[in-house]
Amino acid sequence: MPLDALLHLDASALAWVVGSLRHPALDPVMLGLSAAGYYGLGWVAIHAALSVRAPERGAALMALWRLVLSLALAVLVVDYILKPLIARPRPFLLDPSIPLLYHAPSSFSFPSGHAAMAFAGAWAMAIAWPRLRPLWWLLGVAIAFSRVYLGVHYPLDVLGGAVAGLAAAGFATALTPATTAPAPPRRLARRLAR
Repeated sequence: MPLDALLHLDASALAWVVGSLRHPALDPVMLGLSAAGYYGLGWVAIHAALSVRAPERGAALMALWRLVLSLALAVLVVDYILKPLIARPRPFLLDPSIPLLYHAPSSFSFPSGHAAMAFAGAWAMAIAWPRLRPLWWLLGVAIAFSRVYLGVHYPLDVLGGAVAGLAAAGFATALTPATTAPAPPRRLARRLAR
């Protein structure tokens, strides 16, 4: 498919989402999801809340390190390398008729930083808390979709961000162990301390 046709399809998909799926009841939900995705802070807050009751503090700290590393790498790649390199204007700059429900971001559009951090966070959380894996991926998709719903990104921006976030998290988690060794039994710990 030629690039012009792909970009036209992308703009049409955004127009359909904004024109057909927006609803006053969904607006605050999407604004909340987008706010939670800001620099991945929502993921860090969720991880911290779950870690309070984690039986293995060392494993929880390692999981937090993997999460922060994944998010930081996603920000670095997307905001400081890809966005300035590609320099795609935001949708509302090319089509002022798109009504914004969110403040107008000043950065470039492709790829979506929120989507990158949403998918990087979902990946890292799925490793840390595998029983809740479907919830993490659902939350990641919802955060990414919120950016199209709010009119600040095209669908391709979100797709590009998702790929960048998955790559960043895959790289970051490959550099760190998935688990930490369990604490030694108390008797063994006392013997080692002597």
